[in-house]
Amino acid sequence: MDVGRAVAFIHTHGSAVEQARLAAILWDEAPGEETLRQLAALQKPDGGFALPKRPISTIMDTAHVLEWCDDLKLHGTPMAQAACRFLLERQQPDGGWDEVEAILAHNPPEWLTPGRIATRTWLSADAAYVLVRHGHSDCESLRRATRFLVAHQEESGRIEGYQRATWMALPTLGVHPGNESQPFLRALAWSQATYSCEWEGSLIAWLLRCLQDAGIPGEHPLVAAALAVLQAKQRASGGWESEDGEARAADAAVEALRVLRGYGCIPSVRQR
Repeated sequence: MDVGRAVAFIHTHGSAVEQARLAAILWDEAPGEETLRQLAALQKPDGGFALPKRPISTIMDTAHVLEWCDDLKLHGTPMAQAACRFLLERQQPDGGWDEVEAILAHNPPEWLTPGRIATRTWLSADAAYVLVRHGHSDCESLRRATRFLVAHQEESGRIEGYQRATWMALPTLGVHPGNESQPFLRALAWSQATYSCEWEGSLIAWLLRCLQDAGIPGEHPLVAAALAVLQAKQRASGGWESEDGEARAADAAVEALRVLRGYGCIPSVRQR
């Protein structure tokens, strides 16, 4: 793997936010005013975020931008706090989340359609995950979210719905009920059993990010295998393939570098 080529790829193809995330991950640089302005422009008065394709705040977009804020070390800022409140205020009575009904006016894909359990499980795992990363681990909302996820966990460890819902639940299950609990261990075992080295680099980086934030060490067989494959999947351009196409390739490269740095595969990077 060539870190320099990856950095050059992100500098050439990445947005200002992606380049700022890279700088925060590799060099601990705080985001500049222009990056903060761009993020603020995506935030709505209700505290949620709306990415350019949609004019309304959604659970998915809010969780996604909170992931960026995590990379940028913006925890506890007014922007991040308002976004966390947006998620907490929209938690459903059963402890899970669902996408906002207003999205139906914007022709959402199946996986973002409200009312489907497959939508609800992955969104609930995602919302709970980012709340953990923003310091909301020890609260009743997270315990309720855990109960929702466990209620939809099969004996195999799989959480009902899309495959990634199970990986995304690991950081939350690692807190409640804990990383020695059966729900956590079953979810981890199922994630290992269903992992494929044929996945795009972005999916492998996503899985690794969940494993890292769940506290799974680098010597775990799944982590070790996925790290080796992720490094081998770097393309000649310096980037990685994204399951969402070339428009998201710079984001995939940022995610890859994040987990590789987090797991010590990039022990030190010279200041740019």
